[in-house]
Amino acid sequence: QLSVKPSSATVGGATVSRDRTSPLTSSNSPSTASADHGTTTAIGNGLDTATIIKATSALSSEMNLSKLLSQLMEIVMENAGATFGALVLKSHDCPFIEARSGGDTERIPVLTGAHNPECGLSEKVVYSVLRTRVQINVSNAQKDATLRVDPHVKDARVLSLLCTPITHKGDVLGVLYLENSKIEGVFHQSRTSMINHLLSSVSANVENARMVKNIMDLNSSYARFLPKQFLELLEKGDVRNICTGDSVTRHCCVSFLDIRNFTGITEKLTSEGSMKFVNQFLEYLCPEIDNNDGFIDKFIGDAVMSLFPNSVVSGLKGVTGMIHALERLNADHYVGKDPLRIGIGLHYGRLQLGTVGYANRLDATCIGDTVNTASRLEGLTKGFGANVIVSQEFYNRLIEENGSVEIDTIKFCNLGDFILKGRTAPSSLYEVYDTTWTDDASPREELPHILELFKAQKFEECEHLCAQLANEYTANNYILRFYQDACGMYKEYIIGDDWNKAIPLTKDGTPKPLDFPLKGDTEGSSESSQRSILLRQSSRSSNARREEAEATDADAPEQESTLSSNERDELERYRRIYGKMSSKRKASNYVIQWNSSEKRYEKVDVMKNADSMLPDTSKTE
Repeated sequence: QLSVKPSSATVGGATVSRDRTSPLTSSNSPSTASADHGTTTAIGNGLDTATIIKATSALSSEMNLSKLLSQLMEIVMENAGATFGALVLKSHDCPFIEARSGGDTERIPVLTGAHNPECGLSEKVVYSVLRTRVQINVSNAQKDATLRVDPHVKDARVLSLLCTPITHKGDVLGVLYLENSKIEGVFHQSRTSMINHLLSSVSANVENARMVKNIMDLNSSYARFLPKQFLELLEKGDVRNICTGDSVTRHCCVSFLDIRNFTGITEKLTSEGSMKFVNQFLEYLCPEIDNNDGFIDKFIGDAVMSLFPNSVVSGLKGVTGMIHALERLNADHYVGKDPLRIGIGLHYGRLQLGTVGYANRLDATCIGDTVNTASRLEGLTKGFGANVIVSQEFYNRLIEENGSVEIDTIKFCNLGDFILKGRTAPSSLYEVYDTTWTDDASPREELPHILELFKAQKFEECEHLCAQLANEYTANNYILRFYQDACGMYKEYIIGDDWNKAIPLTKDGTPKPLDFPLKGDTEGSSESSQRSILLRQSSRSSNARREEAEATDADAPEQESTLSSNERDELERYRRIYGKMSSKRKASNYVIQWNSSEKRYEKVDVMKNADSMLPDTSKTE
């Protein structure tokens, strides 16, 4: 029995009474049920006391809300004489169907206004009981002036209808909704009395189970901001135990992912469109991290930093899986458009995991050279024309774990030896690719021969080969252009025997000049020193020549527009090479300048005709 204040209300044309001691019934409910006319639901005289005690005992120990409601729904349907039933609970002032007859546990919102056929009940009745806290019991809804026009009652031809509130300590938790579309007057007084008593007995269990579920949902929400794997690595069982400065040092696999041309894509979108674009992208790719024993450390705009703490094999499968996910995204949403492209850097090493911040704001993060290196590798992917680049440390660790680098259809291609920005030791880098990817043609088979020529200092031959192959692999010739530029630069040096055969890289992933003398330089001579001093003092110094060359370039767009594609590529290559070399030349400088008479660009050495800048020593001291 429900403890409610005495009052009455008119719902659906029926006068409903409420009393402290008697069950809630409507005035037009019969005292006994009609006979069973073919319904498959057993109809007895209602739940007996023994059944109530047994059911309450069975439900009292269940703290899983979904299981509790399913068991309660099953007990009610076995004894109430209904052909359909639903348990509706309020959540943030919005009612949701949490359990239905037949074992259906799909959570469906019950919305006011428009009828939703998926609910399978009368929304009007549910909201009326929630608002008034009055039980509605109608013996024949088809004869009720108000209910018979209800969309659900009309479509389902509902006869008997019972909707009773579930209360706990004065609060309405929800309602139990029952109906029978075959027999009138099923929910008579003895039956509704026992149903009310059952609900009163288990309402505390429902509230407790709901509180447990809310706590679990809250913990899950926290985990979306602070991964539980991070807590496990910090050996903290609860987020409340985390303090500023908590940290742990360990070896880990780190990956960085970034969307190519993100700025160019989003500048064509609205702010809302940009956010939708990023979330759609992450929705496709990020599950591959979770599915391979990894977790996301942070989102940095369009970039994703993730950790694979247990295995580099997991990291490798995770990042290659993301490329497959990207292909699905492009197939689903970018057919006929420019496909999305990404770059991923993968590194293995020692790092520090911990918390940073102050008392009112904490964040979990990873710091260390391993993190920086993974970010550097991702930055190289575009310039090298690769989807995924891994370090030598990752490559070695993979062999230790797996015994080899052969994993399914995943392959590796050696890109050469490099010195990354901020590092001093050379390291080999590898492109990772999957033979099942729908990639552009790549010069992977020719790369070993290119590396062989480069390390043998056969720069002229290597440069010529790269230029030739670049015209063949037009869709993906980035690595060829890289080595073409490097050879064009390094052939100007007098390289010593102590060269480590590694290419030092800038932050942007382009080759840096070497610490070797350039051909034609005579540094250390008195004449070279005098020339260097005079060039710095002269109005015709290298800076002035460069400014003049830039001004000349500004006047040359017409002529440049007449250049062929190969000539433009050559021009850009000259600019890249000799622009970098200029910082290394002390007594001479190259600039790129338009030759109006020859109608072409050419490199000009500042040191040419430098003698004309020297003063006449016969007239001055």
